[in-house]
Amino acid sequence: MEKLLLNNTYLLSHNGIIESITILSVTNKAYKIRWNEHTNKTILWELKESFMKNYSIIENITNHCTLNDLNNVKTALDTDPTTHEKIIEIDWVDCPNCNGIGTVPNPNSTVMIKTCPVCYGNTKVPKAKETYKTI
Repeated sequence: MEKLLLNNTYLLSHNGIIESITILSVTNKAYKIRWNEHTNKTILWELKESFMKNYSIIENITNHCTLNDLNNVKTALDTDPTTHEKIIEIDWVDCPNCNGIGTVPNPNSTVMIKTCPVCYGNTKVPKAKETYKTI
């Protein structure tokens, strides 16, 4: 049985249909899954055993990018520093590791959870956004 990783996105096949899912939470016996192809982004719990029986994992596409994505990336080298000022904005977003809960599963503890090692229980993490302003 292949182990699906938290906050990873996968392509999978079921009865000839290919779909995309993202793993939102993992327990010893189940996955909390967001079905990305549905218009309402359905979120369901699936038992690991039955999930692996019913679906075939094609590949992990978490870090997959298309040529279109690469063409849209703007770097500091693309901008003339004498006519543009770099501005960095910080947004606070839900922690991608704990999904904004502040805790993660810990099977070695009697309470079965521990403080998230990414956000340290704060539920939010900073996300930097780089923009350029014409001088």
